[in-house]
Amino acid sequence: MPTSSLFASGWRSQAILIYVLTVAMAVATGTGQALMNNFAVERISFTGAEIGLLHTFREIPGLLAFTVVFVLLIIREQRLACGFLVPRHPAPGNEWNLLPRRVPATPAE
Repeated sequence: MPTSSLFASGWRSQAILIYVLTVAMAVATGTGQALMNNFAVERISFTGAEIGLLHTFREIPGLLAFTVVFVLLIIREQRLACGFLVPRHPAPGNEWNLLPRRVPATPAE
């Protein structure tokens, strides 16, 4: 008798895989965060400020991904990709001077 349920194809269905992976990701994320926080506090002696700084750097890729998705709402994907392919090097003789220039020493009089 054919059934139209979500699990019609047995335990090897895509729905079961999604559910198992969802639970596995939640367990893995919780375990990883607990281990990191315990290790940071007990072994490295991190304080709250240092753990906050650690988590700040951990969140930067997500912020960049969110920013790119937001920019894609404004411009087309092809234009964004071309913008990333354009070389960002200055023309010869027009270098960006990010470091202070060395002033030549004047001879002592």
